[in-house]
Amino acid sequence: MFDNITYLDDILGMAIGFTTIMLLLSLAITALVQAIQNFLSLRRHNLACGVESVLKTVFAKEDDPPLEISRSEINDKILRPPLENVGVRHPKITWIENDQLIKGVRRATEALSYQLTPDDEHRIEEEFENIKPYLRKRFSTWVRYISTTCALLVTLILQVDSLDLIRRLSTDPNARLQMETAAAGLVDDLSETVVPDDSLEHDPEIAIRLDRLKEYGDEAALFDIRPLSQGWDYYKNFGHILGMLLTVVFLTFGAPFWFERLRGLINLRELLSIKNDDDKK
Repeated sequence: MFDNITYLDDILGMAIGFTTIMLLLSLAITALVQAIQNFLSLRRHNLACGVESVLKTVFAKEDDPPLEISRSEINDKILRPPLENVGVRHPKITWIENDQLIKGVRRATEALSYQLTPDDEHRIEEEFENIKPYLRKRFSTWVRYISTTCALLVTLILQVDSLDLIRRLSTDPNARLQMETAAAGLVDDLSETVVPDDSLEHDPEIAIRLDRLKEYGDEAALFDIRPLSQGWDYYKNFGHILGMLLTVVFLTFGAPFWFERLRGLINLRELLSIKNDDDKK
């Protein structure tokens, strides 16, 4: 019976170790993706495209020439609210509520000598509500493409072979112990915060994400996962290529997935430990 418990304990140790590595890499990828989003202003660009589409639909008239509001006017008058203090840097707006949108459109149309009517305002709000699901879907697609690309690059540069990692965990008790210790601390740290997501409305600062990226990279280095540590010949082995492609697939599951799996495994380990102590008594 004790042999069965020991065997199950080893399996759990392997699972915890593997999940810990996947979570660390996923967090690093999430931080990198969010830094790219911020640098390219993807949320703001997505919002501006949506507002432009709404205004073209609302102001398209059959008899009269349509009122045209350019992308620069959208950015300057609708997505960049006026500031009272001269010289203050305008904040980057990455999402806007309906009332803010109406105020911004009113500023833009007044500059074009056009008086916004209540019917126009109602149609703008209606069209904006209709386009929100499309904007979220498009932004999620962008994030998915960037995340997959980052997962591929991180895996190739760090040379993370999932099959080789599992073999190492199955034969190296010290590696399992090291990763289990890190896992407990990682779960405690992340339980106090929110695992980064791809929310459409929020755009985190680059500095924060780059700090996290360095932190997660340092954690991974503790497990001998470093850039090109195995040399260029590593890529000539078909087994390693297959293992790295498998790693890319695992990393596309995302940090929230691996965080929940790791927390569940740690809870299971604690229950097993309690049962083992009761059996000894």
